[in-house]
Amino acid sequence: MLSNLFNDEPAIEAMNLIGLDVQTVGNHEFDAGQDELLRRLEGGCLDDDCAYRGGEPFEGAEFVKLATNVIVTETGESITTPYTIIEVDGINLGFVGVTTINTPNVVSPAGIVGLEFLGEAEAINATVPDVLDAGADVVVVLMHEGGRQAGDDISGCEDFEGAAAEILPLIDDAVEVLVTGHTHESYVCDLEDGPLVTQAWEYGKMFTEIDLTVDRASGEVIARSAVNREVTRDVEPDAQLTALIDRYEELAGDALQEAVGSSEVFIPRTGRAAESAQGNVATDALLDQYDVDFAFQNSGGLRADLTVEGDLDDEGNYVIRRENVLDVWPFGNIVALAEVDGELLAEFLEHGVSAVGGGGFVQVGGLRIEYGIVDAQEDDTFPRGSVTAVEYWGHATEEDGTPVDLGADASYRIALNDFMAVGGDRYPDLDGAGLVYSLQDPLEIAVERYLGGNSPISPAVEGRIVGFSDVRLDNVHFDNVISLASAGVLGGFGDGSFGPMRTITRGQVASVLARTAGLEPVDGDPSFSDIEGNVHAGAIEALAALGVISGFEDGTFGPSMPVRRDQMASFLGRWLKVEPVEAGDFTDIAGNVHAGMINALAEIDVIRGTSETTYGPALPLRRDQAASLVARADATLDG
Repeated sequence: MLSNLFNDEPAIEAMNLIGLDVQTVGNHEFDAGQDELLRRLEGGCLDDDCAYRGGEPFEGAEFVKLATNVIVTETGESITTPYTIIEVDGINLGFVGVTTINTPNVVSPAGIVGLEFLGEAEAINATVPDVLDAGADVVVVLMHEGGRQAGDDISGCEDFEGAAAEILPLIDDAVEVLVTGHTHESYVCDLEDGPLVTQAWEYGKMFTEIDLTVDRASGEVIARSAVNREVTRDVEPDAQLTALIDRYEELAGDALQEAVGSSEVFIPRTGRAAESAQGNVATDALLDQYDVDFAFQNSGGLRADLTVEGDLDDEGNYVIRRENVLDVWPFGNIVALAEVDGELLAEFLEHGVSAVGGGGFVQVGGLRIEYGIVDAQEDDTFPRGSVTAVEYWGHATEEDGTPVDLGADASYRIALNDFMAVGGDRYPDLDGAGLVYSLQDPLEIAVERYLGGNSPISPAVEGRIVGFSDVRLDNVHFDNVISLASAGVLGGFGDGSFGPMRTITRGQVASVLARTAGLEPVDGDPSFSDIEGNVHAGAIEALAALGVISGFEDGTFGPSMPVRRDQMASFLGRWLKVEPVEAGDFTDIAGNVHAGMINALAEIDVIRGTSETTYGPALPLRRDQAASLVARADATLDG
C-alpha cells in the first residue's frame, strides 16, 4: 500500500537493497501500462518531476527483469530482456522469464497496445536454445503462471493441476527448474519426467529454498530439491529496509492513517462468486457520487479487507482509514461514466457472470440480477453462468423489482472503473465503442467522499445478485431455488455455492420454514435437549410452539441429522394444516407413520414421488428438492 502510493518505486528500491538478481514480469506490472513498467525499470520520475518523492531522483531497478513472451510487434523483440545468465560458483545458471498469456484479459487494453503475448511453452522453447548457446549449464524458468495442489503440505504436490500442469508436458526437456507464481499457491513438485516445479504462496509470506547439485565436468544436474519456508518475522529488522520504509512513511505523513469513514460491521475482502458487502460498498459509492442509473465493480479489483479487527472508534464502529481504502483499491483506477443501451447492458451483465469465481465476476448497484449455471468454461476453471432476470434494485427513481428494459431503444447511464470500461476482464470495450462520456475522479477518491458523507455505513448482502456457482439452469428445481433465494429464505455457502445435491438437515429445514412463514425466532428454555446454542434453535422453537415440527421420543430434535422425505412431509402437512389421507398411489409407504400426510400432500401436488408409484420415504432430502417442496407448499397457502 505504501509502495502503491509512490508508484511502486519503494518496492523497486527494496528489491535493490535485498540484492535481487532476476525477476520475471507479471500481469500486474502492466496495470499502469507498458511505459510505466519501463520507467520503473530504467528510472526517472513521473513527468520528470521528483517532488512527490522529496526531490530525490528515482534510479530504477538494479536487477534484471525478464519477459521473453511479451513481444513488441513493431520490432519483434521482447519488451524487456528475454533471458539472463548468472554465474554461481563456476556454474552458469540461465534464467528465462515468461508471464501468463492471459495478461491481456486482466489488464487495461490501453496499456498493452502494440504488444503480443506468446504462449508460455512456445516462448520458453524458442528461447532455451539461445540460453544454451550463450553458455548456460542449467536452465531455470521463472513463469508468472501457476497451478494448485490438493494437499495441505506446503512443500507437497498432491493432485497437481492448473495452467502450469498443462504447460509442463510442452516445454523443452532442458528446463531443470520451473519457478511459478500468479495462482497464490504453495507446492513443490519434483517430477520424474520433468522439471522441479515450485511456488511460494503470496505477498512475501513464504520463500522457496532450492538446492541444485551440478556435475562440473558435464554441467548436468545430479541432484535437486526444494522446500517452502514460511516467513517467521522473528529476525532483526534490516537497517537499510527499515530506513527506506521510514523515509516513505515520513513523505506520506499522517495522510495514510487519516480516518475517512466508519462501519458498523466488519467488511471483509469480497469473494468472486457471489454478491458481497464490499462489492455493494464499491457500487453504492459510485451511485452516491455520480448521476447514473447503475454502477459496477469487478470482484478482482477488490484486494483486501476494508476494515481492521480491533480498530474501533468511541462508538464501537470500525474505523476506515485512507490506507484501508488504498489497500482495497490499489490500482489507481479512474471512474468512467458511460451511456449504454439495453442490449449492451444485457451483454455486459451476461459477461459479468460468465466465469463464476473469476476476477471479472460482477458486483452491481441500482439493479439486481438472477443467474444460473450453463456449463463449465472450456478450461474447466470456472462455471459459466447466464443471466435469467434483471430488475431495478435500490434505484433512485424506479421501484424495486421492476424489470429493466433490455431492448435496443432503452438507454442507461452507468459508472464503473476505467479498467472495465476499456475491456478489462474481457468486458465489452465501452471506450473503444465511444460510449464513455466522462472520466471522473480516481476511484479511491470517490469512495472516500462516499464514506465521508454516509458513515457509519452498514453494508450487507441484500439480494442484488441471486445465483449459485453450482445450480444449473437445467436443474428441475432451478426456479424454486432462485425464487426462495430472492426472498431471503434460502442461502448458500461462503464460496458462492448452494450444494443442491447435499442433504438438508432438520435444523436447516426449520429455519427455511420459519423464514417462509415470516416467524420470528423464539428464545427461552429449549423444548429439546439437543438444540441449545444451535444456530437454528430459535426457528425450531417457533415452529414447535405452533405444532409444525416434532422431535423424537428421547426428547431430542436432531438438528444436524438429515431430514428424511417422510419427515418433511409431516412438517409440511402440519404447516399447511391438511388432513391425512388414507389411500394414495405410492406403494412404498404402507405402515409408515407419515403415510397419511404423504398422500394428502401428493393430492395437492406439494410433494412428488421418485416415480409414479414410489415416494422413497426413508431417503434423505436434498437441498434443491427441499426448495421445490417449500415453494410449492407456500404457493398452496397463497392460493
